[in-house]
Formats: sequence, C-alpha cells, structure tokens
Amino acid sequence: EFGKGFVVREEPLVWVAAREYALAAEGALPLALLPAGSVYRQYALDALGQVGRPWCVAAVSDSIAGLQAAVYAGLAVSAFPLCAVGPHV
Repeated sequence: EFGKGFVVREEPLVWVAAREYALAAEGALPLALLPAGSVYRQYALDALGQVGRPWCVAAVSDSIAGLQAAVYAGLAVSAFPLCAVGPHV
C-alpha cells in the first residue's frame, strides 16, 4: 500500500571540516548546506540554534559531493552522514 514504509538504514550526521580548517571560537560559522527543505540542513541549523552559535551560508549544493568540495577546499564546515566522511576531513 502506498505511504507505508520501513527503515532500511539509520545514519548519524557528523560535523565535518577540512583537516587544516582553523575553526574560530567566535563569529559566524560558514556552512556548506543542502538547499532549503533538506532534513540534513534543518538538523544542522537546529543544532547550531540550540547552542546559540551564529552561522552564515557559504555554499549551497544539491549533492553531498558538492558539499564535500566546499568542505575539502576549506570554504565551510558542514554536517554529513557518517558514510560520506572521507579521509580529507
């Protein structure tokens, strides 16, 4: 029946930054995010809101690969599913 489903896999989200990224303790955190409406984006913004950390959007991509490029280049930090974390972060 349409509308019924089941969990196939659960994947935690983790914060990622380039290995050499210098994370400032204060100021707006530059983020690489999926477009508005994404569950990953909302979880990331909710988490930052809970701790009162200011943020700004540095990059938006429709794909995790696009977010990875922004993070690997040191332009922003992001929240990735654990399976998308590579050796460069």
